[in-house]
Amino acid sequence: MSPVLLSLLGGLGPQLLLLLLRPPAASGDCSLPPDVPNAQATLESLTSFAEGRRVTYKCNKGFVKVPGKADSVVCQNNKWSELAEFCNRSCDFPARLRFASLKKSYTHQNYFPEGSTVEYECRAGYIRDPSLSGNITCLQNFMWSKPDEFCKKRSCPKPREIENGHVNITTDILLGANIYFSCNAGYKLVGAASSFCGSMGNTVGWTDEFPECQGKTEKF
Repeated sequence: MSPVLLSLLGGLGPQLLLLLLRPPAASGDCSLPPDVPNAQATLESLTSFAEGRRVTYKCNKGFVKVPGKADSVVCQNNKWSELAEFCNRSCDFPARLRFASLKKSYTHQNYFPEGSTVEYECRAGYIRDPSLSGNITCLQNFMWSKPDEFCKKRSCPKPREIENGHVNITTDILLGANIYFSCNAGYKLVGAASSFCGSMGNTVGWTDEFPECQGKTEKF
């Protein structure tokens, strides 16, 4: 402290001198947190925030938090910490497809910015058509591109003949199809009247054993 300043302070009364030399009160309060693009702060009706108080932001409707970016500020020395923009537009979670499921690497993701690509794999009972793409892309309008039907139904084995009876194929023998059994006149059907082409692990097969047409019934 300079001699001139000491001389000036020496002319002051002791109480006034103590008041001037005392450090300013450290309230530590911050006012309202800063605006962040495409996000709203969770204020809980507060207008003043104590030292160390953290305020978290939530993205506006239609926007999603960018993974890895901070979403809160802290009151430090009467100022809020810096916070970069962290909300961006995103496509919705990809749609469920009847013939395919999203690969596991994408199932826990919720941020799909424009240009993002995701890949599907065939469900059980379907086989991949290599000539068609299994990907979809988040377009500029934040809608997914229309997927090709890149997985085709597997075919069950051709039904064997039934002695003294018939196998009736109404449509085809692909996954989901039903076939029906009947016996010639004078024979009785023993077993299932139909069978369903269903998924069996990595392949498909008939879910019910084929019946038999047994013995001629007594004629009246």
